[in-house]
Amino acid sequence: MRKIHWFLTVMLLTLFVFSGCKIPMEPTIKNISEFKLNGKNNGKKPGFGIGLEVYNPNKHKLKILAYDLDIFVGDKKLGNATRKGKQVLLKYSTSTLHFDIETDIKRIFTSIFGALSSLLGKDKRVDVHIKGTIVGKAHGIRKKIPVDYYKKVGFSK
Repeated sequence: MRKIHWFLTVMLLTLFVFSGCKIPMEPTIKNISEFKLNGKNNGKKPGFGIGLEVYNPNKHKLKILAYDLDIFVGDKKLGNATRKGKQVLLKYSTSTLHFDIETDIKRIFTSIFGALSSLLGKDKRVDVHIKGTIVGKAHGIRKKIPVDYYKKVGFSK
């Protein structure tokens, strides 16, 4: 009788523990909110800053621990964004994550001239592609989130 009681207790406890462990949904990128030029200051190389609006569909906040993203303008690589440090996505909300893009002068000119040539064409818009991974954490569980985001960006007069 004690073995059956012990077995039922363990099974109920296991069901209770695992019923609360829902697999978190991946956040989604909604928009590119800002794109700015960072000058050469504080010993940093010249580069760009980008703001991504990211929606967290989960009922708990997510901590972004690190990211490694490649940014392409047209088909030319503009630069790389890497960082280790915390940024927080609040539950059921859209937050803006700010990324610093490290690049060099040669990449800036090749990607800008490629973008200008497409802007002078019929479409008047340029493709921006962000690809890489983001490492997030919620309730002690780490997860690598793949990022593959395309957007056609147009310029107004």
